[in-house]
Amino acid sequence: MPGFSHYRRSLTSSRFVRNVGLLAVGTVVAKSVGVVSAPLLTRFYAPEDFGALAGVLAIGIVLSALGTLQFYQAIPLPPELREAVALKNLSLLSTAVVTTGVALLVFTCGDRALEMSSLQALSGYFFLVPIVLFFLCVHDVLNWWAIRNKAFKKLSCASFVQGLSASCFQLALGATGIGAAGLIGGDILGRFASTLPLVELRSRNLVVDWRCSMRDIVSAAAKYWRFAVLITPSNVLNRLTNRLPVLVLLTFYGPAVAGWFALSDLVLRTPISLLGASIGKAYLAEVAERRRTGKGSIRTLLQKTTLTLAIIGLPPLLLILFAGHHVFRFAFGADWIWAGHFARLLAIGMYVKLIASTVSQTLHVLQKQHVQFFWDLASHAAIVGAFCTAIVFGWSFSGAVAVYSASLTASYLAYLLLIWRSAIAGDNRADEKVEIQSLKAA
Repeated sequence: MPGFSHYRRSLTSSRFVRNVGLLAVGTVVAKSVGVVSAPLLTRFYAPEDFGALAGVLAIGIVLSALGTLQFYQAIPLPPELREAVALKNLSLLSTAVVTTGVALLVFTCGDRALEMSSLQALSGYFFLVPIVLFFLCVHDVLNWWAIRNKAFKKLSCASFVQGLSASCFQLALGATGIGAAGLIGGDILGRFASTLPLVELRSRNLVVDWRCSMRDIVSAAAKYWRFAVLITPSNVLNRLTNRLPVLVLLTFYGPAVAGWFALSDLVLRTPISLLGASIGKAYLAEVAERRRTGKGSIRTLLQKTTLTLAIIGLPPLLLILFAGHHVFRFAFGADWIWAGHFARLLAIGMYVKLIASTVSQTLHVLQKQHVQFFWDLASHAAIVGAFCTAIVFGWSFSGAVAVYSASLTASYLAYLLLIWRSAIAGDNRADEKVEIQSLKAA
């Protein structure tokens, strides 16, 4: 039988494994740089500055789902290069049109829009939204173009460049004392720097790029219209729901509260995304194999993975619950003690989210996409309902964060229950098939 060294050589020689490793390293380093630089940034910037950055990014991220009309997600699909180029140019053309439209609205109706939405805290920075939107969209398009070209080294490099350059620019601008403009400007410069390694990919097919006609672009739009019509509204809704806490806190409680929430969310979400992504990939591979071959219980794998995640996440959960405000005060300064209190309120919800989101691919493997769809709708409704309750009853900002955390916890507990029941049903059907086959064989 082949030994461990054989499997190790097989893994290290696998192109897929190397590509996953490259992307993982770039992502880990980029996110780690953001968290590591946070204690320095909080010495240069006030909570209000972080709130303004979170607000501008929230608006830009929501609009970016509309900016490209999601055509970039189809770039890896066409077998012909010309059609892929047409999709890329279509995405960039859509970005230019939407960004120009948003810029016109910002400069003509921006003050009125901020007044109507009670977002006057962004009045000095609202003009930066079209710039943020543009680079978010361009980054998405170039990322998927790089995926088609399998330029994973450049993707990893781009992630690293963005994380490092954004932090360096923000620190440098923070030293000048220009406030939130430094945070937002540094983020924009970081996104611009991250596009440079990816722009070089264009030179490989320069002739094809220039020869792509408007007819090719129209044809690509007609062929892949479902991405714009069906996927775009879904992504807008998902991004709006994900950014809703920041926008609500900014609107009703001010930029300082939004800044405290943004920092606590960053500190809690980063290890969850990194740990969940690494364990989730291994879990997905194993659960898919068990589903495909019928060998091994999905329920048993789900139970072991859930227990492992619960054990791994328990020490940091207890630390945040009992000493979060002290940890944040020590790491980020006295102005950020409320971010520590927010982290304590959010900790249990994030803990359950870590477990449920990591094993969520179980539903896709078992072809339970309808369950995922209805849970998405219910969780969105729960988050909106939580903030509506806090606003209607006039609760304090800590009450608003607490009810949001309660809705988050309840939603992901329900999610985990749905995953568990689906796994049990999947095992039962697999057992029935094995029994029927054994009876036929007899």
